[in-house]
Amino acid sequence: MALLSASAGCARGGFAGSPAGGSDDGRVLDIARADLPRGDLPRGDGGLPSDGARDVADGLALDIASGDAPHTDASRDAPPADATVDGLVTDGTVDAPGPLSGWRAMGSASGGAHRGVAVWAAGRMIIWGGHDNQGTYFGGAPRLYDPVTDMWSSGTASGAPSARADATGVTDGTRLYIWGGYNGSKLADGGIYDPGSNTWTPITASGAPEARWTHVAVWTGTRMLVWGGYAAVDSPGGSYDPLSNSWTQMNSMGQPPVVSHETAVWTGTQMIVWGGSLSGVDSGGIYTPATDSWSRTAATGAPSPRWGHAALWTGTRMIVWGGQLGNPGTRYNNGASFDPVSNSWTAISAAGAPGGRVWHAAVWTGTQMIVWGGYNGSYLADGGVYRLASNSWTTMSNVNAPSPRSHPRAVWAGTGMIVFGGIAGPSVPSLVTGGGIYHP
Repeated sequence: MALLSASAGCARGGFAGSPAGGSDDGRVLDIARADLPRGDLPRGDGGLPSDGARDVADGLALDIASGDAPHTDASRDAPPADATVDGLVTDGTVDAPGPLSGWRAMGSASGGAHRGVAVWAAGRMIIWGGHDNQGTYFGGAPRLYDPVTDMWSSGTASGAPSARADATGVTDGTRLYIWGGYNGSKLADGGIYDPGSNTWTPITASGAPEARWTHVAVWTGTRMLVWGGYAAVDSPGGSYDPLSNSWTQMNSMGQPPVVSHETAVWTGTQMIVWGGSLSGVDSGGIYTPATDSWSRTAATGAPSPRWGHAALWTGTRMIVWGGQLGNPGTRYNNGASFDPVSNSWTAISAAGAPGGRVWHAAVWTGTQMIVWGGYNGSYLADGGVYRLASNSWTTMSNVNAPSPRSHPRAVWAGTGMIVFGGIAGPSVPSLVTGGGIYHP
């Protein structure tokens, strides 16, 4: 692989190595997925069409995660980890002596990561695709960041899917699966990148779901599930088997209304989707692959309608936090956790929580949620750490934090959160290329 950039060649404190394989506690992360800022949001559409009118008129419901994934993803109590379009998963915990507290700089790299995908796989952060907010779509060679060496490298562009934004990206722990997205038209194709062999393998289009973007995807351990997004009303999702390179249509009976900007998490046996739509919805559904069936998430105690929020899986509960209603609209600093066993919601304390925001990064560490960046009328460079066990918040240090931005890509790398890219700027925001590593 060709070296893009690197810092002085010493290993980063706190990252003793990045082995592939399951972490000892099955920790996985997740971030918000979706994009299409409108109104007083930073202009992040780059001319992309808005189906907001359709969302408002139809009152459709669902959930976002990943997106821009975004995303994806969510932690689970059984390996391997899963992601959501902007679902993201971590499979390699890295434990090492050394000072681990606060923000650390990371090696620089060219290009940004706005509305692209990011996953943690094979001990590296892998970034692919996106949009420069000026009309150019990215694709080609993936970029890989190794926190041990603080080096960026470039994968192959040969065989990669066409350039696009708002695709989903999930990982099985070693490979990156890309599907769907937008590059002037909705897309219904994708590819699998293997960093070990530095090769791309196409995902068959035969039997694939309808073309879509700002949708969600999760990895189940054996299959990729794709659902929702900008597609036909009540369009069914699909289940992709990489061993046979084949698709199976998901049952649509009982599914929530299909909207954009949903979030999704994988629990180990089920996919939970919630929220979404530019008009905001407060409903969701639970899909069980074993029975190919849907059930609805409880409405009582659910967070208020929203989109642009984050959703994470803790191993026992889904956490929903932040987001906004309308566009422009109210930006929230609240949320709730959902227990799929009892089908019930528990409010998250707002005491000490960061300010309300949309298009922020969020990851699950195994014991706590880290929230950083985003947009609330201004670009943000602050955040907070939420501990589920005590339902309490701790303010993050801003010392050495990356510059303010919305739509950052983030992954949990075992002992630290890696943040990269996003957009920031005046009336027409531009790409942000730097990032940082935060150790809680």
